[in-house]
Amino acid sequence: MRLSPERLYHFLHMAYLRWLSCCYFCPDVWISFAKFEAQYSWERATAVLDKAGAAIPGSLLLRTAYCDFLEEQHHADDARSLYEKTLRDFNEPILWILFMQFERRQRGALAARSVFSRGRAALCHPSLFLAAGWRFRCFSETADLERNANRDPAQGLAILKAGMTHFQDDAQYVLGFAEYLRQIGDAFNAVALLQQSIERVDEAGKAALWDKIVLLQAQYALDGDINRMFDLEKQFRTQLPSKTNAGI
Repeated sequence: MRLSPERLYHFLHMAYLRWLSCCYFCPDVWISFAKFEAQYSWERATAVLDKAGAAIPGSLLLRTAYCDFLEEQHHADDARSLYEKTLRDFNEPILWILFMQFERRQRGALAARSVFSRGRAALCHPSLFLAAGWRFRCFSETADLERNANRDPAQGLAILKAGMTHFQDDAQYVLGFAEYLRQIGDAFNAVALLQQSIERVDEAGKAALWDKIVLLQAQYALDGDINRMFDLEKQFRTQLPSKTNAGI
């Protein structure tokens, strides 16, 4: 039996309502429902997402998905306004990154840099520092933007150097910086950075930095001397003896 468009809409609309009755606090369901409604009425689609925001006001996932939805539907100004409102409510590092990427797509590099400057000012306040794994993301993401989108590795390098004033004792940041140097073809300075940072990071960070040093030395044969590899591995064993490097 072939359904008319009106009947098909009615059946699918009711199916989404039943779905929500079981998954009322699931952002993905609300977003899927809004995308369905957008095929028929923009007003109904935004009404769905407004209800979603009232249902789960503390969901950052819903807010960012709503921003993506607005951008996909070519409502960039509304998406920008929602990003700004969400930043006032959450001020999370990942949100600054997403907003920066949004502005890069919509307005270009200068707008993205402006967002980065604002995010850096907010995230470098001690009370807003988050888990170490996220600390460097605004810096590293902006550096990658400069290198990939704007073909400007020097600008990206300057951004990461600025980040070192805040995160020089953060092994995750140092590893991200070293990986950036490797990607722009500067493995020698990547190793130098890692070696200089070993004494500033905690014990777990030291092991991660040593692993990266040994890996880069093996991959790039930076001084062409196999004995240098043996010396590095000996230093690794001496400074950080453990079961994992005992057989090196």
